[in-house]
Amino acid sequence: MSEPRTDSARGRGHPRESFRLTLRFGPGGVELVAQEHLPMITPPSVGEPPEAGRNSGTWLELLDPEGRRVGTRVLHDPFRTRVEHHSPDGRIEHYESGVSEGLVDVLVPAVPGATSVALVSSELPGVRTDGGAVEVARFELARRTS
Repeated sequence: MSEPRTDSARGRGHPRESFRLTLRFGPGGVELVAQEHLPMITPPSVGEPPEAGRNSGTWLELLDPEGRRVGTRVLHDPFRTRVEHHSPDGRIEHYESGVSEGLVDVLVPAVPGATSVALVSSELPGVRTDGGAVEVARFELARRTS
């Protein structure tokens, strides 16, 4: 199923509202601790949507009531798993961070028909996979009250 393409200059084809989701991650997994409906356009994710089991990384999939993906939001190191060290000689070294718990705020577009969001990751501390990313959590989206 194709997802709505975006025109970032004018927001055409992209919802003009968003959800801000606050996720807590730690040894026990991931939980949704807050969500807020905002009157703003979420910056688009660029490129083809990744696929669970095939691609690595972390992203959120917006799902309709039947569990079909109706939107995707790619995330870049939301669990702060990597750090860079810039040496005086100009070398840049990459290391795994020691962060194993924390909070992360994420914006997702309020796609019409989306009723839940799935977190898909190969990077979550304690859940890392050598293969493609897997669904690690799913949360219901609150219905707009105003």
